[in-house]
Parts: sequence; C-alpha cells; structure tokens
Amino acid sequence: MRKLLTRVFIPAAGSVSWLHLLMADMLLIWGAWFFYTCNAWYAAYLQSQALLILSGIAVMYSCAAIVKHIGQRDHPDTSGAHGYVFLQVAARFLLRCLQQQSRSPLFISRAEKTLFLFILVKLFFIPVMIQFTVGNYHDFMSEIRRVIHHKGSQTLFTGFNNIVFPVAVTAFYLLDTLLFAFGYLFSSSRLRNRIKSVDPTWSGWLVTLACYPPFNNLTASLAPHHSATYAYFHSIEATFVMRLVVMLLLFVYVWASVSLGTKCSNLTNRGIVQRGAYRIVRHPAYISKVLVWWITLIPVLPHIPLAAAGMLVWTVIYFLRAVTEERHLSEDPDYVAYCTKVKYRFIPYVY
Repeated sequence: MRKLLTRVFIPAAGSVSWLHLLMADMLLIWGAWFFYTCNAWYAAYLQSQALLILSGIAVMYSCAAIVKHIGQRDHPDTSGAHGYVFLQVAARFLLRCLQQQSRSPLFISRAEKTLFLFILVKLFFIPVMIQFTVGNYHDFMSEIRRVIHHKGSQTLFTGFNNIVFPVAVTAFYLLDTLLFAFGYLFSSSRLRNRIKSVDPTWSGWLVTLACYPPFNNLTASLAPHHSATYAYFHSIEATFVMRLVVMLLLFVYVWASVSLGTKCSNLTNRGIVQRGAYRIVRHPAYISKVLVWWITLIPVLPHIPLAAAGMLVWTVIYFLRAVTEERHLSEDPDYVAYCTKVKYRFIPYVY
C-alpha cells in the first residue's frame, strides 16, 4: 500500500507530465461529482435541477482543465494544479495513518496548504450554494407568478406586506446566493479574486460550518431557530412597519454581498474589500442577518420564551465568525490598515 501510494500519487520531482496533472484534475472533478450524486445525504438534499447544474459544472471544469494542461504541456505547473495537490496531500495523510511516514509533514509549503484548504472550501460550498440558488430562484419565480395572477385591490399596508415585501426578500436572497455561487466557482487574476489565504484554524471552520447544511441541522437541534422572515406582528400596520425595517436590513445584507462582488466566499482572503457596505462597518452582513432574526422572533417570544436562548446561541456563533475572520484576515497588512479606517465591527459609533 505504501509503495502504491508513493508511486501513483507522490511521484518523483520532475516526472510529472501535463497528462498526469490532467488525469488528477479529472479524478478530483468527477470523484466529487460521483460523491454528490451517490451520497445519501446529498441525494436527499439536492434537487434535480441542482444535480443537473453540478453535472454542467463538472463538464465545464473538465473542458477548462483540458485547455489549461494542453496549453502548459511543455512546462507543466504542479503548484496550481488542484487535482494533483489534493491527491498528494490525501496520499500523505493516508501514509501517516498507516504510520509509514508519521513524522513527515502533511504540506510541503504554505502555498500548497492554502490551495488544499481552498479545494475543501469549494468542495463543501459549491453544492450547498447551488442548491440555495435553485431554491431561491423557485421562491422568487413563485412570488412573481403570484403577483401576476393576483386579483383584487390592495391598500398601502397590505400591498407592501403581501406583494412588495415577499418579492423583495426572495430577490435579495437569490442575488446573494448567485454572487456566492459565482465566487466559489470562479477564481482568476482577471476577476481579481485570487486566493491569498484560507483560514487554517479548527475554530474558524467550526463556527462557519455550523451555519450551513448539514451541520446547521445539529446546531438547530441544540439551539432551536424560531424566527420567521414573514412573521406577523399582531396588526397590518405593525407588520408593515416591522417588515419595512426587515427589508432595509436585508438590503444591507445583500449590499454587503454586492460589495464583495467576485470575492464572495467564506473562510478565504481574496483581497480586502473597502467599498460599499464595508466602508461603514466591518461585518455588515452578519449584523443585518442577526438583527432580522431577532426582529422576526418577537411574535414568537410570548408563546416560546426560551426561543430567545436559542437565538442568543446563534448570535454568539455569528459573533465568533466575525472574530475568527478578523483573526485570519489580520495576517494581511491591508486588513490591519482597513481596521484603522473602519473602526466599528457591527454598529457605527457603537460597536
């Protein structure tokens, strides 16, 4: 086993050809696709449209890999080859588990570690974001169809509550997930979103993954999430006022994603963003999302007082996400300089 892993996945320096790199990329791409389509959890979680999109992405990545490696056939570059790096690190890990090279380093360079962690980020978030986008698209189109076929007059309050608010909310979520799906899928110097670093800490990954499927199911079981975006506040007028506030906060939330642009991604540093919502506070998306949750929890509290305890846990999780992100990004001098300009984490002139 040790000899097989060494010969196949850890070849000697200088013996790697463009064909080796291409085959490694193909193994990573289609191995991931096979896992998504055959794994029981993904099979239940992903809708048919999401699986179809993932198949198209696999074909697109495969074509790009063929063009890239054929173009580099005279000078194969192993440093940026995702499949090659992934397989090498995986082979070293297996060798350590077999206690054949227990003291050997898992990564041979910082750049390799960063690329490997970025591959893990992509493997985890791409199917999740594709499913989010598909679900949000269906929600948005459902609201559009409902508005088109709606009959009857509406007052200012009911028109906003029943038409403007649902359409705006679904549009915001669709745009947000589209931007993040694009950010996970594409990385290039032309898009100015090359990876500079990936958070290497367990704590950073833990608090982030706790907010996404399938791990958020465990988080929700420990801290039930009782807030609802379409909460009703005892009267049409009160609901109008509170939904207006919620819509403004969700605008800030999606404004933060638009400000990030092609750099949308968790756990990564793809260049420090200082424009848009990030000129005001350092974590506009987190604070706006958490405030929406607390506001829409209000109607539930008289019936389930302990719901506040669960929401407090979620608030702490997002606070820790901000803390771990800042710890990671503070390794970049540009972020340190940014923090001197934008002093407030969440609320201007408060905190």
